[in-house]
Amino acid sequence: MSEPSAAELVVVAALWIVSVARVHALHSGPAHRAVWAAITGLAVSMTVRVEPIAHAIDQLAGVHGAGVLVKHLAGLVAVAALFDLAVLGTATHVRRRISLAGLAVTVVIMTCLFWTMPRVDSEDFADQAAGKPIATAYILSWTVYLGVAITLSARLFRRAHRASRHRVVRAGQLVLVVGCSIGTGYALYRAAYFGARLAVGPPSRGDIFYVDLSDDIKYLAMLLIAAGLAIAGAPGTRANLRARRHLRTLNPLWHDLVPADHRLDPPGLSPRERLSRHVVELHDTIHDLYRRIDEHLVDRVRDRLATHGLTSQDLAAATEASLLRIAQALPPTVTPAAPYAPSPTSPNPSERLARLLDLAHVWDTTAVRDALTHVNTAPEPHR
Repeated sequence: MSEPSAAELVVVAALWIVSVARVHALHSGPAHRAVWAAITGLAVSMTVRVEPIAHAIDQLAGVHGAGVLVKHLAGLVAVAALFDLAVLGTATHVRRRISLAGLAVTVVIMTCLFWTMPRVDSEDFADQAAGKPIATAYILSWTVYLGVAITLSARLFRRAHRASRHRVVRAGQLVLVVGCSIGTGYALYRAAYFGARLAVGPPSRGDIFYVDLSDDIKYLAMLLIAAGLAIAGAPGTRANLRARRHLRTLNPLWHDLVPADHRLDPPGLSPRERLSRHVVELHDTIHDLYRRIDEHLVDRVRDRLATHGLTSQDLAAATEASLLRIAQALPPTVTPAAPYAPSPTSPNPSERLARLLDLAHVWDTTAVRDALTHVNTAPEPHR
């Protein structure tokens, strides 16, 4: 393997930074996991090109040239993950199963060919493998899977680009289409060159020129694909980060209000799915607690909180927080003579979330604790 250039090392570093930064997304759904696998596969494949790392892999495995196999298998994983991401936008999972089967078959074929071909002692495997039947079959096995998977990915990303309404996502998908199309060209060029090299013989300019040319095409495709993934995934990543922030804000409120047996928080949910569940559970719990509140209590709480100089928005949220904390201390069977009937909540999920966030911000403030201590919670006498 040749020593990577400074530009390649920059690409490797950037890929690893993105890979590490997206580890949190492994719990955010299959699309985010596919993006992470594609980026990490590219990072591993590029990293193994560094001569000391390839040598360390050889020493660890006790097999000369093992780094070559690791590099190509990591590339297969990256391509399979990219295709899986493209397939996730379709209505069928048949392509996913076909892709996994194709990946498994290709891995088995390449591994078998790797163990049967003579070890190539050279700085660049492709240069010295050209013209050798078993080594060419090894390269073509990898190239065929790459070509089929990346061509199908280009078609699926193009279809998704046409259907998408989000401008940033559309831009990222367009870059992915271009990158995958160049990847298709790379696979066709690679297959044609190594096939012709085996059938016709060495070209007059030597193998290194043509192999380096194919590498330039490959790196361009990789950069465009990585950029497309980053651009197309930016809105979803931003939404998940925002959902995580909202979950942290709502967490004390959720734990204090929602009974443990009412919390439906199974593992494997994305942050946005968890947030949606928490909002529904909080809304239902608040609705049940308000049935225990006497309407005369509302004015007492509001009058006490008004002495703290709160803004109108904070006053409304603190009033609600105080009433809910009072209701928690009352028996579930309490039925007030004059039940409190709050204004109906908006059916809009964003407005419901905003209301809950306001409530969470004042849930354990000094003003609310003061109201709980000094407000008379006894019901109004019947007249």
